[in-house]
This record gives sequence, structure tokens and C-alpha cells, in this order.
Amino acid sequence: MVCDSSLLSTLCTLITQLGLDNVLAEGSWTLFAPINEAFTALGGLLDSIASETELLTNVLLYHLTEGVVSSSDLQCNVSIAMTNGVNTTTMCDGDTIFQTGEANAEKLQPQIVFPDIQACSGLLHLTNQVILPNLENSSSLSDPEEQTQDECETVGT
Repeated sequence: MVCDSSLLSTLCTLITQLGLDNVLAEGSWTLFAPINEAFTALGGLLDSIASETELLTNVLLYHLTEGVVSSSDLQCNVSIAMTNGVNTTTMCDGDTIFQTGEANAEKLQPQIVFPDIQACSGLLHLTNQVILPNLENSSSLSDPEEQTQDECETVGT
């Protein structure tokens, strides 16, 4: 599903480059998926992150959580454990939902712009910013279990 959307071509490239597409192929998960413009907004920071494989892996795994979490399940001011071992926090402003990371500045809060998109093994919430962990403490990574990629059945929306 990630690589089927033109809005997510940058994310698709990064996930494929790191071999994380196998992680998304099995199990049940929720991915807070930054759209292309979210990566563009990072400017030179994206180049710095992308040049370090462990750092890039940490940032991408900061967008993924085990289990299906629909937008109606998200609660304001409640944290979610991500697969990199660090929590993000759901923030709300009226009906607008944000999923924020430790290093997201107030003006760069990742807003969920397209929620609840069904994928083969989970759910996507498209965000307009990249969720950023504390990049200074990014050396402690939780490696995803090696998984084999299986064909996924088409799931209707």
C-alpha cells in the first residue's frame, strides 16, 4: 500500500532502501506515514538523516507501532509505543489530530491529514510532517525481527 501511492513515494524509497518493507509485510501494525512534502520540509536534515543507516532506520521505525490503531482509538495527550522503543504522543486541537515526536517543534507538529487507510496488514495514517525522535539519543535502536515478505491479500476499504 505504501508504494502504491504517489503521495508516499519518498517513504516507499526509504523503506525499500533499508529493507523495512519486510517488516510491513506481516503482522498487524499502524504506520503514521509522512507524505512526500513532509520529507521535503526537512530540507538538509533529511540528507543528514538519510546518510546514516541506523539513524534513518530509527526515524522510520518511529512511525510504526504494533497493532491496528484507528483514528478513533487515538486519545489526546496519550502516548503510543513505537517500534524503535520510544513513544510518540497524540495531541489534539479541536478536531485536528497530531502525532508528535520528541523533537518536533511546535510549528512542525505532524498532523494526521488522511486517517484510517486500510493496508494489507494494518492501517495507515498519512501525516504532513515527519515524526522526529530525539536525534541526539538515536543510538539505542530496537531492531525489528527479521520477517519474510508474503503476498498480502487485497483488503477493501
